[in-house]
Amino acid sequence: MTRSTIPEVFQQSVEQHGDRTALLHVVGRDYAPVTYNELARRAEQFAFGLLSLGIQPGDRIGVISENRPEWAAADLGMLSIGAVNTPVFTTLPPAQLRYLFRDSGTRLVLVSDAKQLAKMLAIRDDLPDLERLIVLDAQVELPDDGVLRFDAVTPPADAVEELTAERQRRLAALQPDDLASIIYTSGTTGEPKGAMLTHWNFVSNAQAARAVIDVGPADRYLSFLPLNHVFERLVGHYLMLFSGVTVAYAESLFTLPNNMRQVRPTIMAGVPRFYETTAARLHDETRRGPAAKRRVMAWALQVADRWARQVTVRRFPGVSLSLQHWLADKLVYGKVRQTFGGSIRILVSG
Repeated sequence: MTRSTIPEVFQQSVEQHGDRTALLHVVGRDYAPVTYNELARRAEQFAFGLLSLGIQPGDRIGVISENRPEWAAADLGMLSIGAVNTPVFTTLPPAQLRYLFRDSGTRLVLVSDAKQLAKMLAIRDDLPDLERLIVLDAQVELPDDGVLRFDAVTPPADAVEELTAERQRRLAALQPDDLASIIYTSGTTGEPKGAMLTHWNFVSNAQAARAVIDVGPADRYLSFLPLNHVFERLVGHYLMLFSGVTVAYAESLFTLPNNMRQVRPTIMAGVPRFYETTAARLHDETRRGPAAKRRVMAWALQVADRWARQVTVRRFPGVSLSLQHWLADKLVYGKVRQTFGGSIRILVSG
């Protein structure tokens, strides 16, 4: 297993999949694409902007945002110059944000919209290390010079050559054991604790996951868990982008069924409760049906369990089990797939 940094592995993916779609996000009523080349360009431009603002290796940058292309570009851009991503939940109140950003010594905070901006404006005077706020939503009115638009975090044209050289120097100096992110726990006992994760923490886990989760450029992933959560960050962000997968961002949990129909994902990741709720609904429908339907469902579940035990260790299931699985797919599994848009082949739980 080659020890690498996140920017190194992402650049390899860009070189392999440059013109393919990396991200899909809703614009109006439809999904709009962002290619791997475009995502890399946006990350580079943001990195240049951070360099022009004086960001140094090891500096903490906070992110309070829903899943969106700017989140991905900002993460990849800041990591490429040695900065540290400190993402938090959008649901946190100002008092909690004050604690987290003071504890981490955050210099910049990215906010998605007016609601998140208002929370940060209420506490910024209490954060001695905070220098600026950056707003992702271009429609938000900026209150003063201490707040910038994401698209405006770009360097002067005459500084690009110098900044390019500086970014390349930092990329070359970046090590797998350098800090990449601080992710705070939920704080079940006392104040939240910041887990310090290196580039290699993420890359090694992504590489290990690729050995058992067979994904590639033909796949579409629907992201609905928050990217500040380490599970989604690993599976729905790094693993997918390292593998050339197209990542589509759900608008919200409320729009998830419609987004699944639009995207027709081949892979999704969710927490156990998400799958438990889906399974409970299917079992309820089965229990209300005739006895024959209940027997077919019970048989199909047994076949699925036996099948999974074979294919997860890459063992041939055998002719008999393969035929049973084919029949169960026609009778049961295909209908379950429609719940997830019709093309799902992998569901990851974590």
